[in-house]
Amino acid sequence: MATPKIIISPLRALFHSLDRHLDNTALDRIKLLLTGNLLDEKDTEKMKTAMDVFVYLEMRGCVSPDNVELLIEVMDLLQRQPLKKEVEQFKYDSSPMCAIEGIPTSLVRGESANVTVRITDRRGKPVVSYKEIKTKVWKEDGSCEDIVAVDKGHGRHSLRIDADVGGSFEVTVEQGDQPIPGSPFVISIKGLVKTIGKGQLNMPTRITINKSGDFVTADKFNNRIHIADRNGKTKLSFTFTQFENPLVPEKIAVLADDEYFMSDSGNNQIVVIDEDGQLLRCFGQNELKYAFGISISPLDGSVYVTDWDQKFDDTHKEDSHCVRKFTQDGQYIKSFGKYGTRKGEFRGPEYVAINRQGEVLVSEVINSRVQVFNADCEWLYSFRNIRTNDILMRPLGIVTDADSYVYVCDADHKRVVKLDSRGRFLSRIDSDEDGLDFPHGIALTSDVACSVAVVDHTNDCIKVLAQ
Repeated sequence: MATPKIIISPLRALFHSLDRHLDNTALDRIKLLLTGNLLDEKDTEKMKTAMDVFVYLEMRGCVSPDNVELLIEVMDLLQRQPLKKEVEQFKYDSSPMCAIEGIPTSLVRGESANVTVRITDRRGKPVVSYKEIKTKVWKEDGSCEDIVAVDKGHGRHSLRIDADVGGSFEVTVEQGDQPIPGSPFVISIKGLVKTIGKGQLNMPTRITINKSGDFVTADKFNNRIHIADRNGKTKLSFTFTQFENPLVPEKIAVLADDEYFMSDSGNNQIVVIDEDGQLLRCFGQNELKYAFGISISPLDGSVYVTDWDQKFDDTHKEDSHCVRKFTQDGQYIKSFGKYGTRKGEFRGPEYVAINRQGEVLVSEVINSRVQVFNADCEWLYSFRNIRTNDILMRPLGIVTDADSYVYVCDADHKRVVKLDSRGRFLSRIDSDEDGLDFPHGIALTSDVACSVAVVDHTNDCIKVLAQ
C-alpha cells in the first residue's frame, strides 16, 4: 500500500526559523515525531538542523499514518521555543475543516445517493486526515446501518446511502468521535414504508387516524371497525349486533375527542360510537338511501355524507346521487346534487373531504372526477384531467392537507397522486413496485415526512407510503 501523503509546505518557513532556537534535544524530538520508523540511524545522523528534517520529508513527500496525528505534539513542543506567533498561525491555518456536500433532501425507494465529506485546511487546501470517518444511518423500521467511507483522495471521502426502505433516514457523520458540521441530517425516502393488516382485514375501505395516532379502519367484510397501532398490532375492534341488518361499515370519520362517525350501508344510517366502542346515537335513516362517504367540517363541525343507491342508469332513485349535510346530533340540514353529468350533478359520489377553508371535495366513481363546492354547498369547479394526457380513472379516497394539497386514490390506475388545490398534478406518491392493486381509502399521518396510509382494498391491507 502506498504511503499516504501530507501537505507540509507551510512548515518550511517555520523550520527555517527554528534552527536559531532549537537545542539538540528538541531537534531529536522533532526527528522522532515527524519521521518515526522512516529513518535509520545513518539518516538521522545526517540531519543537523530542523531544515534538514523538512527537506528530507519534502523529498519523500510522505510520513507514516501514525505520525501524522503527532504533528500536534510537535506544535506543542515548538510553542516552548520563542516562535509562538508563527506556531499559532500555522496551527490555525493547518487545522482541518470538514464539510458534508451533496446531501439529498429526498430519495425514491430503490435509489442511491453519494454524499461527500470534504476535509481542507482553512485556506481551502485538501488535508489528509487519519481520523476515521464514522457514519450511521438510522432507518424508519428501527434498523441502523454503518456506512463505510471510501477515500477518494485530495481530502474527499464518499458515503453511499441506499434507499432500501421507505420512511426517513437520520444520518450521523463523525470524524473520530466529533460530529462533522451538518450532521445529523435527514433524508426522506419516498415509497413503501410498511404493509400492515394482512390476515386481519377483509376488503377494508376507509381509514382515518385517531388522537393516539392509531389506524382506524372500516373493515367492511368483517362487519367491524378495526383499530391498530402504527406497527399494525390490533388494539381494539368493534362489532354491533343490535341493528336490524348486520352493520356494513363503508367509511369512518373521527373527532378530536375520538368520537367515531361511521356510515353503515347495511342499515342506511350514520352510527356514532365513543372511543371504547359504546353506541352513542344513530341518525339519517329517514334521509339516506345508501350511506357512503363521510367527513366532518373543520369549520362548523357539520357532517357530510355521500348517498347513492348503487344504480348507474335511469332506474336510480330520484333523490339519490347527492351529498347530505347533518349536524353532529343528527339533525338534517340539506342536500345538494342529483344524478347527472353536469356541474353539481353526480354519478356515484363516493368519498367526501373538507379542507381548512370549508370547501367540500367529492370524488365520483362513474363520472371519474372530483367536484369542489364552497362551504355553502355551491359549485366552484371540478377536475379530471390532472396533466397532459393524464386523467383520473375511478377516483375513490380523497384527503387534503394543511396546505390544501389534495391526495387521491386513482383506483383504476392503481396509484395515489398528489395534486394542488385546483387539481393539477404534483407527484405520484407510490410506485409500481409498491404493488397497490385497488387503492380505496386514504389518510395522512403526522409523523415522518407526512406519511400517507392507503387502504389496498383487494389486497386486504394498509400500505404506509412516505412522500
